[in-house]
Amino acid sequence: MSRATTDFVIAVVDRGGFTESWHTGVAVLIDAEGAVLEQHGSIDARHVLPRSSLKPLYAASMLALGTTLEDDRQLALACASNGRLPMHLELAEEMAAALGVEEDELLCPPMRPATGGEASPSAHMCVGKHLLMARTARGFDATLPYTDVAHPLQERLRQDLERLTGVPTRASVADGCTAPVHSTTTLGFALAFRQLVVDGGDPLAEHLLRAGAAMRQHPAVVEAPGKPDTVVAESFDCIAKFGAEGTLAITMPNGMTAVTHCFDGTRRAATVAAVDMLARHGAIPGDALERYANELELQHSGAIVRSALAG
Repeated sequence: MSRATTDFVIAVVDRGGFTESWHTGVAVLIDAEGAVLEQHGSIDARHVLPRSSLKPLYAASMLALGTTLEDDRQLALACASNGRLPMHLELAEEMAAALGVEEDELLCPPMRPATGGEASPSAHMCVGKHLLMARTARGFDATLPYTDVAHPLQERLRQDLERLTGVPTRASVADGCTAPVHSTTTLGFALAFRQLVVDGGDPLAEHLLRAGAAMRQHPAVVEAPGKPDTVVAESFDCIAKFGAEGTLAITMPNGMTAVTHCFDGTRRAATVAAVDMLARHGAIPGDALERYANELELQHSGAIVRSALAG
């Protein structure tokens, strides 16, 4: 196992050999059994908010509560921060019809489609999660909005997350889409996220594996063609899910899982650190960062983002 860094620098911006800026954070890589292969920073004490990276775990919980989704493309949308392209809007419409959810039941804010047009909740990047929440919440005797942290559905999602991570949450707060998200550690989250491909013996195992399979089968639904999560998933046959403010989780078909969190919320730093760890441990090609620098948004205005981690 690698020695933990003390300064938490996970990535630097290199301009012609000069370090122009740097990003601090935490990073962990585990194997299929959950053993730590590499760690940088306080992976088991400091809490982070995984934000949208939590979506596939939430989706599995709601399937276990009895909500039925026959179409795995719709399940992938429930796990997605979609690109609001016509393909995503059409899929959201199909999913709403399948679940019997009307648009006025959705509590996510209106957004404009990526191609322009009128803003609506159905065009929100988190619409799949909200469709699933709105339908699942009907199974509870509650008068609270389904996005209220005290709603029984949200309490169940928190409890399932705590069990999967093995970490009691320290904060439950509203995400940008108004639904609650919960804090955990990067190690705890890695242990949970790996169960999208590895049966960890949890009561949610069947549903976690199905959610993971849906994301692998439909990576363009999870974000959008040409966008980082979709590029990583398509290139390496894996699951990749970013969460706003700097969290990225990637799990490979063999269960090796990387979770990174950048303290300044920058996606590029989380991406370069996660891909670097996986490449150095042989899970993906060693030249992955160089090969996909443009697609992963690592090059900009003559500079390139490089990993600062060492195995």
